[in-house]
Amino acid sequence: MINIDYYEILEVPGDADERMIKKAYYRLAKELHPDKASSHDEAKVMKKRFAQISAAYNILKNPGKRDEYRRRHSQSNRESTPTAHVLNASFRLPVCSSADPIVMNSRQKFGLTPEKSSIARKAYTRGMQCYRGKQFGKAIEFFETAIHNNGTEPSYYIRLGLTLIRAKKSAVRAVDLAQRAIKMDPYNISHKLALA
Repeated sequence: MINIDYYEILEVPGDADERMIKKAYYRLAKELHPDKASSHDEAKVMKKRFAQISAAYNILKNPGKRDEYRRRHSQSNRESTPTAHVLNASFRLPVCSSADPIVMNSRQKFGLTPEKSSIARKAYTRGMQCYRGKQFGKAIEFFETAIHNNGTEPSYYIRLGLTLIRAKKSAVRAVDLAQRAIKMDPYNISHKLALA
């Protein structure tokens, strides 16, 4: 059975209050609404993501449902495999170099597995938490881990680039990361705005 983390879907910490949950939902709903899609295929993907966001919000906005979810989720986490807890360890994976391919033809070519994809999502979520808490050094490490495990997700590159700028690190690398994201997803205007 797949363990869905509604907090991860909404990109909020596990102890988020109702205000935080609502704010995250509206931000994501605005970004990922299917009406913003530029193609039929993109609309399909956005519909699925939008449905996930809505389901997560519908559970977490209600205090009773949220408490029940937390209880069940913590119980299933105790029974899950060690992969679910891998980000609790303190480690750093290698950074993707500029020699990595910019656009992968398929997830198989990149070697993406469900486990790697899960690790990448969790690293991204933790990175967002650090970013919002202005812990840019830690956020950079988590975003690099996300890219290392799933180099096919343009938002990971954009967020790492923005974090490098906020941390006053390499602007050249930040531009390179934004350009990679644009090549992966040329119709996403937010990537172009991030580059600007």
